[in-house]
Order: sequence, then C-alpha cells, then structure tokens
Amino acid sequence: MYLVTEEQPNALEILCVRTKRTFFSDALEQRMEQFGATITINKELPDSLAAFTYIYVFYDTQMGRSFFKRLNALRKKIIVISYDSAIFEKINALVRSEHYEHFKFVNVEDTEGASEYVEKVVWFASTRSKEKGLNLEKSLKPKQAAETQKSVFQLPHMTKSRWIGLIIGIIFIIETFFVVPLGVAGYYLYRAGTALENQKPVAAQKFLRRGRPFVQLSEQAYAVARPLLSFFFITLLPENFIQTTKNGYEFTETVLIAKDTARQLFTLLLKVQKTPEEEAATSTMLSNMRTYVETLYRTSGSIKDTLTFEIEPLKKNSRSI
Repeated sequence: MYLVTEEQPNALEILCVRTKRTFFSDALEQRMEQFGATITINKELPDSLAAFTYIYVFYDTQMGRSFFKRLNALRKKIIVISYDSAIFEKINALVRSEHYEHFKFVNVEDTEGASEYVEKVVWFASTRSKEKGLNLEKSLKPKQAAETQKSVFQLPHMTKSRWIGLIIGIIFIIETFFVVPLGVAGYYLYRAGTALENQKPVAAQKFLRRGRPFVQLSEQAYAVARPLLSFFFITLLPENFIQTTKNGYEFTETVLIAKDTARQLFTLLLKVQKTPEEEAATSTMLSNMRTYVETLYRTSGSIKDTLTFEIEPLKKNSRSI
C-alpha cells in the first residue's frame, strides 16, 4: 500500500469539535500549534466551515447519523476520534454502509500515554490512503500492560539497614502475635462472666463458644514464639496469661454445666416416687456434680495461684526495701 502525504503551503485552519477536554485532545492541539496551524475549538459545528482544511471530531454520544451526513457533505478532510473500540467498529460500519468518502476515523485510549501516538494520527489524517480506519488501541495496550506489570513486580531498593529492619519486624510479629488472639479470648471470657453474673446462661455459652478458637490459636502461636522467648527468659508471664485464660474458660463452662445439672437433679430429688431410669439418672448426676465441684476447685485454685505468683528476685528485693 502506497501512502502519499499532502503538503500545505499556507498555515492550516483546523477545527476541533469536542464537548470536553481529554489527554489526547490536549496533546493533539498542542502538536498542531507547533506545526503553525490555527486551531478553532467548538462544542458543535459552526455555520461556516469554508475556512477549515481539517476537521477533527472527538466522538460524543450526542452525534447521530444526521451529524455525520452533514459532515460528509462538506467535502472536508474529517477525522473522527473515539476512545472506545465498540464505537470505533460502529463508526466503521456506518462509514462503509453510507459510503462516506471524506471520513477517516481513529481509535485511541484516553490516557497520558496516548499522546505518543499524536504523530501517527496527524500523519494518517494527511495521507491519501484509501484506508479509513486506524485502531491504535492494540498498540497502546501491550506497552501499558508491560508498564503495569513492571510497576507491580518492581521491589523497592533494599539496603542492608532495610533488610535488618525487615527481619527484626518479622521476628517481632512472630514473637508477639499470640497476644492478639489471647486478648480476643480474654474479651469473650469477660463478656461470658458478665452474662453469667446477670443470669443469662445462654448468652454466656455463646460468648464461650466464640472465644474458644482464639484460646487454641493463641496456644499455637505461642508454641512458635516460645523458643526465642525462652532464650531471653521471658516465658513465665505469657504462659501464666495463657494458663489463666484456659482455666477461666474451663471454670465458666463448668459453672454453666453444673448449674443446669443441679436444676435437673433437684427436680428428681424432690420427686417422691422415681422410676428405675430416674434413680439411675439421679445417681449419675450426683457423681457428675462431684466431678464438677472438683473441677471448679482445681481451676479456681490454679487461677488464684497464677495471679498471686511472685517472681523470686522481685520478692527478695521487696523484702530488703
């Protein structure tokens, strides 16, 4: 395909029809001014178009078939610019079906990178080529995709101090992460105790079920952090907190179970004539109540011992003072 470019001896009069400014329209107008062209910008076609050699139309949804028919009747060099491939194909079909001889249409993406293709658009507008359409969207996308991929996977420059800071930060997160689920578990235990105090056993049971997974998560996270904490001799305090939380859950759960069992047991004890099944159930409940009492005694004692534990060096210092 041979392309012939026309040279204009005098300054060109160019009309730009657009309803709004875009990256590409600004770049195109600036380039035309560098060529020494006189540019007129209108939102719609003026009454007189005789002075204009080129008419650049930036497509808008308000432009219908009658608008393009009027343009074609002017016998000017008309370049329609769109920013959507679907509109580009629509204009392509319209131009071919209506046999618009003076039309050329270009499709670009309205981004800052599209300004690089202004030269191609100007060259395409000034040629005598029979080609009517120029789709630059495909040319833009690979480059933009490559730039996007580069920006996504490009890591910041890591100096020695940054690497040290990053490693210390990761170690700190690993060593202290168990505090987060432990705090959540403690919160739900507090809510369960408050509900139990207000005679709301159902709500207390709900809070205990929500908090149990966090107790397990804190134990698992602490198992990872414990070796390094042991090296610095700071395992006693976190282990006491975890054990106290576990005992608190066991104590509260046992209280709820014992309360429900006691209610059923009193009902059976007040019954004068019992069936063999009820007598067996009464015996089982009495045995279970003994177990519940032992559990309550053990967990409450463990909580008391943990909370009143004194570190030996601190104890000696306090006595000397």
